[in-house]
Amino acid sequence: VSSDSDMMVHYFAPEKKLSQNIDYPNFYNQRKIVFENLDIMIMEDWEFYSCESVSFKNCSISSGSGAISFDSVGTIEFIGCKISDFSKRVAYAKNINNFIVENCEISNCEYMCDGDERGGVFFIKSEKHSILKKVDIKDTKLLNCNIVAARMRYNYGVSGVLIGFSPVDESTNVTVTDNEFIGCQCINNGNYQEAIIGTMFNEANVKQKNNQCTGSLLRLFEDDEYENNR
Repeated sequence: VSSDSDMMVHYFAPEKKLSQNIDYPNFYNQRKIVFENLDIMIMEDWEFYSCESVSFKNCSISSGSGAISFDSVGTIEFIGCKISDFSKRVAYAKNINNFIVENCEISNCEYMCDGDERGGVFFIKSEKHSILKKVDIKDTKLLNCNIVAARMRYNYGVSGVLIGFSPVDESTNVTVTDNEFIGCQCINNGNYQEAIIGTMFNEANVKQKNNQCTGSLLRLFEDDEYENNR
């Protein structure tokens, strides 16, 4: 671990197996935080607050019972990671600017809720004072992941196995390219349009190409405008 006081902290191991005994804190507020080449088991919830950037690079991340939350973070990156076995959302992000998932494999994650929710693996909430500038999902495989309503009710729904948002406006650039979505489901959905990516994008700038969905869930976007233009 290298640290520059409150400015930056960098967790790194030359081999992943050497990182299994690292004792990580549960709360982070340094300006820049990097986790690199690590085998991480999240046993309790982790919280990142008021950071300029948080990056996970070439990490294996699984959950004992914990999950990750980000509040007022500029840029969040998951690059070249293997993420698996979360029974909560992997991450809930509020008031962020940039969200990037690239060259990752996400498997066997299942989020259960009461219903009327979107975003099984990730959820991004933007309040009035924050601006979500960019969302990039690239070269990533989502395998056997589900969002589940605890019971089936016709007037409740679940959607967005990979990600859900609070409303995204025209200032947000959304890029979804070269991804595979395999064996994913929206279980006990009542009245939502089942899709990999949930919510209505309004007039956001959405770019998408070369995405493949296989299994029972074949719809990429909940929003008809972007689904029909695939």
